Amino acid sequence: MITLEGIRKRIYDSNEPQNYFGFDMSGEDTERNKEVLNRFKDSLDVNIILEDLIAHKGVIYYRGFDGWDFPCWETEQIIEWLIGFWAEHGKEIKKARAKKVSRIIKPKQRYAVLKRQGWKCNECAEVLKYNKRSGWEGEVAHIDHIHPFSKRETYPNGIENINEDCNLQALCPKCNKIKSNKEIQ
Repeated sequence: MITLEGIRKRIYDSNEPQNYFGFDMSGEDTERNKEVLNRFKDSLDVNIILEDLIAHKGVIYYRGFDGWDFPCWETEQIIEWLIGFWAEHGKEIKKARAKKVSRIIKPKQRYAVLKRQGWKCNECAEVLKYNKRSGWEGEVAHIDHIHPFSKRETYPNGIENINEDCNLQALCPKCNKIKSNKEIQ
């Protein structure tokens, strides 16, 4: 663990006045904040910390795991807390962020699913169309996750693969509503 003296040495460099506490407290995120935090790359995952470190109306906030903030703390206190917090929760934070998967199906993949199913609902065989502007009669297709997106943590091929083609099907709105988040066996 880095000492408070080590933190102070990294915050201040010879080009700064000694009363400068490292972060821009004017209420805007600045390159200066990045500069100071980059001096702690060996102790913190600076990129993840920077995503959640916010200066607002003269106060530094850390929008982190537990929603902590640092009103009126000096930079060295903030960094000391971040290092301790990161040591304790860093693996959890990285793991949670790695699991963020978008629910949005890209247009190309949507088209491929509909084409694969012959533009019909996988349950009732009703004719489907790509979107409201499609030039033929039919219901607008709903692209459904066979293994529900809401249960992505239990997807056998891993969370990051929940949107793979073999887990997607086209359904009409009625069938999609009936299926809801049930898993098809």
